[in-house]
Amino acid sequence: MSTYNGPGTYYIINEATQTAVDLYLGGSAAGTAINGWQTSYDNNTHQIWLLADAGRGQVLILNQGTGTFVTAPQNLQPGGANPTPNTLASVVGDPGAPNDLYKRWIVQPQSNGNVAFLSVAYPGKVLDLDNSGTANGTPVFAWGDHQGNNQRWKLVPYFG
Repeated sequence: MSTYNGPGTYYIINEATQTAVDLYLGGSAAGTAINGWQTSYDNNTHQIWLLADAGRGQVLILNQGTGTFVTAPQNLQPGGANPTPNTLASVVGDPGAPNDLYKRWIVQPQSNGNVAFLSVAYPGKVLDLDNSGTANGTPVFAWGDHQGNNQRWKLVPYFG
């Protein structure tokens, strides 16, 4: 059974590390870092995300506290190799328009019940926790899908 039950509010937890997708310091400015962070489950809005239906099987991932979107970088090559340095692939928070393809993702259920988030702007690239890092502040990238546990996410419903 998938941890994704359709549009709703969730904690997004990395399969490899059990860390949460976190909007750094709850910032609302364009370019705010999105990182892996120790999961708190304490109503910390930095880690609470609304998955909103954007049509055509796509979702927007909006931060509960700020309304900023998880946004892929705009400098990657579609279908191309992963960038060097890898920080060029960092996803960020951005409050811009929801019709921007860089803000759109496709939820792909996995056989173990978790999900991958496929970028609409960059087919073949998914949300990836850099090298399965467990330290607070580990970057989240739009990275070529290699089926790694660091690219798979458990969605824990938030009922606050």
